[in-house]
Amino acid sequence: MKQYLSTVLFSLALHHLGATFPTNGRVDDRTLFGRAVGDTCRASEGSGKCLNTSDCKGISYPTGLCPRDPSNVQCCVEITCRVGSNSGFCRSKSNNGCSGGTFHTGACPGSSDIQCCIKLSTSPTPSPLPTPIDCRKTLSCTFAQIEATSMDTRLAYMKAMQANFFGPLNAGNQFRAIEGVITFFSQNNLGAPNSWVSYVDAGIVEGIQNGGANVLGLHSKDGGNPGTALWADFFRKMKAGGYEDRDKHDFGWSISEEKSTGYGKQLADAKFSASGRESLWYMSTQVFRWIMRNKGLSVAAIRGVITVNAVTNPSLLAFLPLVDDLVDWFTDITDIKPTLCFSKAVWDVVDPSPASIAQLPVEILKKIVPELIVCFKNR
Repeated sequence: MKQYLSTVLFSLALHHLGATFPTNGRVDDRTLFGRAVGDTCRASEGSGKCLNTSDCKGISYPTGLCPRDPSNVQCCVEITCRVGSNSGFCRSKSNNGCSGGTFHTGACPGSSDIQCCIKLSTSPTPSPLPTPIDCRKTLSCTFAQIEATSMDTRLAYMKAMQANFFGPLNAGNQFRAIEGVITFFSQNNLGAPNSWVSYVDAGIVEGIQNGGANVLGLHSKDGGNPGTALWADFFRKMKAGGYEDRDKHDFGWSISEEKSTGYGKQLADAKFSASGRESLWYMSTQVFRWIMRNKGLSVAAIRGVITVNAVTNPSLLAFLPLVDDLVDWFTDITDIKPTLCFSKAVWDVVDPSPASIAQLPVEILKKIVPELIVCFKNR
């Protein structure tokens, strides 16, 4: 009878095990371990999950923090840590180790036993990318590259082109007038990239750059800028010894500058609407070029302006004998001060309303001449 009861109890035990294990023969961890795997748990360093110790990237705790946990299922708390530019997980130095890496102190919460484990990279160090060549070193910047720079950067580039490249072309001082305009923009926070002024100015800089590079043999590109060919002619003439006289020089310089500026304006107008002051500034550049090409008429016009203004300011009459010198100074493209003074005066003094603009260049001369006289006296 006792043997029979033992047999029955053994059969019932086997039946119970058959109900516990799946018929496919696979036993899942949660079934085998009393549904401990995947349960939440909490340790002194934070909340975690009950995991196989081999699956835990962080801190595992050997004491009973998981329900009915066997020895290889422990509470796992994963806390990321960073040392310099490297990241890892906080682990117990005594219980978890840092296989394939090194421990670092001071990057994890808890006791001194909890440290940051940084795994060593097994991937090969990538070869450094070649450093792109600065287009300014070869005078090969595109319009877009120039336009994307600040006015301070363009000013430095204009100076560098003259100092480092244009000397052999006898043109190391031929763009101080351009420097004056860019300096004005910089001082007044005008011409940020992607603006109407920026586009117009980029056309000037690009034309000068490409014209010089063409003659120096650095490249033959024009970037689509029609001013390039005229600047190249200007540089060739300068390289060959210069122009026969000042008037011919100023004519060659002014038509090249006009073409480059016009190209920049064409691109600017296609994308932006110029403000009243911006339109006024552009028209004033046309007045500047007209004076460069027509000094005799300009002297007569300025004398007339002085005579009219002397009605309210008689002291101006004393300046009449110096008008020729004023025009020579004003059109000296090797000096930064005239265009800086002129740009500031146009921006600050002349009314940008359509009615006033329609009266150019008379309106500009009438209001600007007194300002130029002050700058001329203080030169």
